[in-house]
Amino acid sequence: MIAEKCTFTCDRLASHRQVACCQTHCVLPHRRNELRCYSLEDLDQEPLSLTGHHRDVSSMVFGRRDAQVLLCSASADYVIVWNMDVCQRRADDGLIAAGTVIGTLLGDVVYLAFSSSGERVAACTGTTVTILNSQREQALCTLSGHLGPLTAAEFCPWDEEILATISEDRTFKVWDLKTESVCYQSFVLSASPLLSCIFVEKSRQFITGSSDGQIWCFSFPNDHNCHLVAKMDNAKMHKRERSMLWIGSSDGLYLLDLDTSDLLIALCFRDYPELSIAMAGSWSISSGWEGQMLCLVSSLFTPTVSLLAVRPADAKDDLSQCLEKSLSSGGQGLSVFPSSPPLLGSPLNADLRRKEPNRPKRKGGVKEQPLVFQSKVKSSGYSSSPRRTMFSPKTNAENTSRSKETHRRKV
Repeated sequence: MIAEKCTFTCDRLASHRQVACCQTHCVLPHRRNELRCYSLEDLDQEPLSLTGHHRDVSSMVFGRRDAQVLLCSASADYVIVWNMDVCQRRADDGLIAAGTVIGTLLGDVVYLAFSSSGERVAACTGTTVTILNSQREQALCTLSGHLGPLTAAEFCPWDEEILATISEDRTFKVWDLKTESVCYQSFVLSASPLLSCIFVEKSRQFITGSSDGQIWCFSFPNDHNCHLVAKMDNAKMHKRERSMLWIGSSDGLYLLDLDTSDLLIALCFRDYPELSIAMAGSWSISSGWEGQMLCLVSSLFTPTVSLLAVRPADAKDDLSQCLEKSLSSGGQGLSVFPSSPPLLGSPLNADLRRKEPNRPKRKGGVKEQPLVFQSKVKSSGYSSSPRRTMFSPKTNAENTSRSKETHRRKV
């Protein structure tokens, strides 16, 4: 299901650095200002050494332009684009691999993103994102507007003139690069900063996640007026049998269904003690060969980076075996959520009639009558007319006292 292909030891922690992995290569920082690029076709091959930065490399990302694999790396002094094929040929000829400087003295770059065509690069520094030409040193535009430092940015894959940015201010913005203006700004999503984002071209959605495990899914129409479709909590989702999106977390890897907001597969590090990483700091996920998913993961507390290979088919087979084992064990059983409504001819669609209890009939006794024991019921007086005279004086008080005295004398 999940296997560790190799483990790399770095000279410093890479838990809060952007690591990069693609279908053919993975790259790691080495000696702070150098890069080591490994070929995934042969991991035993000597890695390609890339030098050119004078300060610590802070972020890196892979991209493609035509059929060429590109690597962009950034430090506080330079942003450099490397052509992997050209660099490998120079190394084979005994020359030093060289790249193209596309940005100078931008500051501490925390995140890089290629456009889908590979023509542009977005570099996030502080509260500003700079759009660079990937072929020469040219800053196309600079965008700023967030109240907190940026954490990530991504180009829209079906419209490269649209860019989305997320920030520690817990909001995301959608930018129109033609007008260099904001075309949508979200509300404050969470109490924790937003860390990652992605566009899903198939369903035309934008997804972002925060550091506390919350995930928001927005529709992304042509007018860019995003609407919240689903909000998911990574710790409170149910398991079902579908697949849509892989999400890396600090404790493992999760497969989500974006249509139903369900958790399909959970691969937690605690279930695989043979792995070198117990808590992840950063992830880079890419599709591999033969249905594999390649994940380059940096450890949160140790200077270790691991390359993991995940087979989703094996994960589903293991889940099916767990279901079969639980059902055949005769234990408490399973509660399975249906993924679709029952067929029209299914007995589950039959109307259920409530069965009345059969009570024995009593012979004789009191029949059903109103519970009244008098033939006439005296009114309480609420329906009668109100009394107008409340008190009446006693006019024969003296006569009564005289008659009493006369009676005493006679006696």
